[in-house]
Amino acid sequence: MSYMLNFKHGGNVIELGGGANPAIHPNVDIIAGPNVDIVADFNKKLPLEDESYDGIFSRYAIEHISWHNVECFIQEIYRILKPGGKAIIITANTYEQCKKIVDEGINKDTVELLFGSQEFPDHGGTHKMGFSPEYAEELFKNADFTLIRTFPHPDTVTDLIIEAYKMKKEEVFERSYFEDGTYGYKNYRDFATHYSTARIIEEMKPESVLSLGCGRAYVVRILENHGIKAIGMDISKHCWHTRATDSFILHDATKTPWVAFADPKISGIADKEFDLSFSINFLEHISEEKLDDVIREIVRVSKRGLHGIHFTESPYEEADKDIDITHVTSKSESWWNNKFKTLAPDYDVVLKHPRLLEYEHPEHQPQPTSIAPPIPDNLVKLNIGSFLDCFYYGWKNIDILDLKSFADNQAYNFLQHDARKDLPFKDNSVDIIASNHFIEHISRSEGRQFFKECHRVLKSGGIMRISTPDTQIITQKYIDGNIWEYRYINTGIEQATDDAEAYFSLLLSGHKTIYDEKSLTKMLEQTDFKEIKKVSPFESRSEAIQTQTLTTHPSISIILEATR
Repeated sequence: MSYMLNFKHGGNVIELGGGANPAIHPNVDIIAGPNVDIVADFNKKLPLEDESYDGIFSRYAIEHISWHNVECFIQEIYRILKPGGKAIIITANTYEQCKKIVDEGINKDTVELLFGSQEFPDHGGTHKMGFSPEYAEELFKNADFTLIRTFPHPDTVTDLIIEAYKMKKEEVFERSYFEDGTYGYKNYRDFATHYSTARIIEEMKPESVLSLGCGRAYVVRILENHGIKAIGMDISKHCWHTRATDSFILHDATKTPWVAFADPKISGIADKEFDLSFSINFLEHISEEKLDDVIREIVRVSKRGLHGIHFTESPYEEADKDIDITHVTSKSESWWNNKFKTLAPDYDVVLKHPRLLEYEHPEHQPQPTSIAPPIPDNLVKLNIGSFLDCFYYGWKNIDILDLKSFADNQAYNFLQHDARKDLPFKDNSVDIIASNHFIEHISRSEGRQFFKECHRVLKSGGIMRISTPDTQIITQKYIDGNIWEYRYINTGIEQATDDAEAYFSLLLSGHKTIYDEKSLTKMLEQTDFKEIKKVSPFESRSEAIQTQTLTTHPSISIILEATR
């Protein structure tokens, strides 16, 4: 089949109703056979433990369950899925089958299509249940599935694919949403489009900006660096742990009014506190029953608004399809405009398709170089061990992995190189070196040689900034029983079964050594660096570092700066 199963890599997956030719093992079926691992009646409770599987696959089985029992079967799927797990169900689309019968009439083929082949013993192949996309979504929603996506099977329009995720509301917009690409973004980073968006905001000359659904707050950071007071708000703890700026409020925007936050250190937002409210791909996430309250709150706290919304029937739909299945309110441009006019007729607001806020020429996909920020200086700047966390502004991003395609697509300057070897730069030729979460991936001896090379290529007075997981912070969280706080940024902790495994996954897995402030300082001293100073994730003695870079994991990092 052309549909590709997209379960989490390395997850524990089971198939329900695989029969004699399962795609996955273990395979559970009602009829025993050489390829059946577990025999079970799908009309009853399944002999499987609660929350035991990351993924569940079933094709052409659910329609054979009595319509009296289907809801119980879907509840069983939910029960045996782990939190964050995903079910993929392929079944007949009864609605499309009926349309085909209307078009072609009753004949042998259409009768079999509707009622099933019935080739199993005692006519067990009979279809006993019917689905449409809307009815499937209703049934899975009733079973507490949070995200449900339905679409036609690519090989036949009369079949239906259902993808359903078991998540709590507060977990929907976490690491998998921003990284995995299964139901949200894929490798979300500081992309060139953020700079186009910031320029459009700046053209409105705002005195202050509140960015709603800000993600990691990349746009907020750009505005701050350009002298505009800005702050972001987002529900995602993953984004808070990977934030680009400390001007970040961790809050569920549907909890109104925004006068009291979970963090007592953060005061509420006063009436008309911000000149401009801004969002992009945010309002579509708000359900209609909550939307009026959120819009009223936007109007209360800001003097005017600029919001990017995926409209239905948009001229940009082909170039920029709305593939985010977490969107719950999908309406036309006129509907959204009328909504604001009805709730706040005097409020100055501009609503645009997101593409109009990301590209100067929205009718086609531009070259990324046309929207990347200009280079503001003549400094030679290296970002070593960059992985996907690359910098603009003329920084040369260096990694052992071949990331050229990724870098070209986003207009990053990239060089593939193994930093354990001599750096391909002359003595005294580099102004600044930054390295985020790289040094722990090489041995102590390799790290010492790396620092020597950095010292060699830096100019006199040149700056070295190094960040790495802070052994003391992480260990203290483990001792205090709070290591699970970091599940929002680490896939190993997501899959860990106890505190010790979570601790190992964050601090040690994939790493060759660990550091604390004392050991990292000592290594810098041994390689002749001077003026070694511990700094916060959002400060630097260098203006270029302060305004052009970011620390990838600020909540777990120790950061030192030193000069040559």
